[in-house]
This record gives sequence, C-alpha cells and structure tokens, in this order.
Amino acid sequence: MSKNYDKPKYIDTKRSDSGDNEKKEQKIKYIKEMIETELFGVLATKGDTECYTSLISFACDDNFKTLVFATPIKTKKYTMIEKNTNVSILVDNRSSNKKSLNDIAAVTSLGQGRILEDKKEIQKWSKLLIDKHSYLDEFISAETTAVVLVEISKYLYVSSFQETIEWSPS
Repeated sequence: MSKNYDKPKYIDTKRSDSGDNEKKEQKIKYIKEMIETELFGVLATKGDTECYTSLISFACDDNFKTLVFATPIKTKKYTMIEKNTNVSILVDNRSSNKKSLNDIAAVTSLGQGRILEDKKEIQKWSKLLIDKHSYLDEFISAETTAVVLVEISKYLYVSSFQETIEWSPS
C-alpha cells in the first residue's frame, strides 16, 4: 500500500548553526520534544567491516546529554559497541501518519556508547528506561541484559525534507 505524499519543498539551504536564533531555538525545542515523546529509535553501530542497525527502545535524561537503552548481551549490537563505542541513534516522527512529507522530521544523535557495569549506575539508568517503557521491566532487569549509556555529543535535526540544524547539549 503506497501513500500519496505531497512533493517535498525544495529549499536551497546549507547546514548551519548560525542564522535566525529564534528559529534555531524552535528547532531545539522540536529535538527535545521528539526525543522525549518517541518511544523507538534506530541504533547504528560499526564493526570492523560492516555497519549494523537495530531497533531500540530508549530514554533520555533531563539535560539531553545522555540516552540509555537495554540490549541482550548475546547480540551483534552489544559486541559491536564493545569494539567501537561510536554510535548514532535515529529518531523520527513518520509513524505519526503525517500526510505531508514536509511535516516528517528526524533527529540523529551522535555519541559514545558505554556498557554499564557499576550496579548503582545500572539501577539509576534502568529506572529512567523503565519509567518510559514500563512493559520492559523484566527484560531490563534480566541477568542476560546489558544497559548501555550513550553520551551525546551532537544532535542533527532534519525537517521540511532537507532543512537541518546541529545542536550540542553541552
């Protein structure tokens, strides 16, 4: 079943952090809203010879500097994060059944993934994850599950098909 989307608006634009501050502040608000409200994202990891993507449930701390997710230990994403901590997480709003291609937006979070080992850290971040995804409590608490923290260096927000901004939550 295909959807009839409207044509994307072509905007001759360049990626930039400069320009209209009010517009940038509005886009940062959209980034925060999407990260808080969307339940799922796509994690991208890189191994020695290949890249890999995985669907994940995630949560974010209040200052948007850290995302957290859980994964079974015996997975490709776990192994790849052990070898290369550079990760990205794509979150988008296309599932909101937008009728206009120009209304669909996406946020890419770039950062470093770290598999938590300290029990207090695991408890703290598991609570944040369970608060957003209560149906995952048994999975997150399982002995065979790892909790992964991603320290975010930058967000890239794309809207209106090609309009972009970068934001670092420092």
